[in-house]
Amino acid sequence: MKKQDEEAEKPKDPEVKCSSTDYSKAVSVDVSFMSKLADKFCSGDTSKKRSQDLTAKDVSSSAYENYKFHFELDPGKNCKTDCKAAFKSMTGKCMSPSPPH
Repeated sequence: MKKQDEEAEKPKDPEVKCSSTDYSKAVSVDVSFMSKLADKFCSGDTSKKRSQDLTAKDVSSSAYENYKFHFELDPGKNCKTDCKAAFKSMTGKCMSPSPPH
């Protein structure tokens, strides 16, 4: 029984959800720009569930001036990945597939 309890306490990978996989209206966004936004979001309180809209101004950029980016975090319990790492993994997972060459 003790072994099951220990397994239940093991940190879990983050559950990454993309808001949509319909890329017909998607805008290409630079990965380093998204990383800066994620870093800004993750500099807030990551111990509780929260959401925030960020713009280019929040990271002193002139890119994507007419866009806002919505971030949400629900840290759950016993996660093994921190906020920045979770958003980094999401950036890769939610990217539009490259068109065939």
